[in-house]
Amino acid sequence: MSRRLKFALILFLAISLGSLVLSEVELPKGEPGLPPSLTYPMGTSLDGENMVTLNAEAVWDTVLFGLLSGAITTVITSLSSLAVYGRFRVRGVLVRLADAVNSLPRLPFLLVLALILGTPTGSGIAMNFFLTALVVSLTGVGQFMRQGIEFFEADQTFRSLREVGIVLRRRARFVVTRMGITFYLPAFVDGITAFTGIGVVGGVGDPLYPTLTTLLNVAASFLYLWWIFLVPALFRALLLVSVLILADEVRENVKVN
Repeated sequence: MSRRLKFALILFLAISLGSLVLSEVELPKGEPGLPPSLTYPMGTSLDGENMVTLNAEAVWDTVLFGLLSGAITTVITSLSSLAVYGRFRVRGVLVRLADAVNSLPRLPFLLVLALILGTPTGSGIAMNFFLTALVVSLTGVGQFMRQGIEFFEADQTFRSLREVGIVLRRRARFVVTRMGITFYLPAFVDGITAFTGIGVVGGVGDPLYPTLTTLLNVAASFLYLWWIFLVPALFRALLLVSVLILADEVRENVKVN
């Protein structure tokens, strides 16, 4: 395991698990808008909430969104790739569907879907957290589907679902590992990035699952309270950088047989 891979893995686990633990800890509240101090290391929010707790909850919800989005994208891409690559009748439909989705401007399309599926609140759009993850995954899966056609060896084709089942049983470890390396981590980053886009532009979010994007939206009107904006932005950058390094290092160092 390379040093970069160890560093990225430790950083990701420290941010994710540390946030999960801190989000469950009851920390003292204070007056609204207090700057960082010994009592409040990250300051307080506009409601007097401890920013340590808010950032921890936001980081973990952001990680959870990435995990969900990555899993949905990986499963859909893998199943679709088998059908596309094989001699199934649906392969032409799936290829055209992927091309159609890729041809749409994703951010405006997501905002339109959010308006249809969510509830406008005046300052944004309230949309179920898990439904948002599903919509983000479905609109991004097209770019991964093309890569999925090359998931198996170039000379491997399937004439029936039975043949697919035989290959999957014989090479389960290969299939699962390759799916994770090829699709999961990039889909994780893609999901968070797309969610950030619709969150910043359209204020899309779930009040029950505040993410780093939620904190950035709130701070947009109060930039003079730098700790409300800068700290979430820093955590988001560290989180995405750690995952991007992980994706690169895993592809380079993990051998699949």
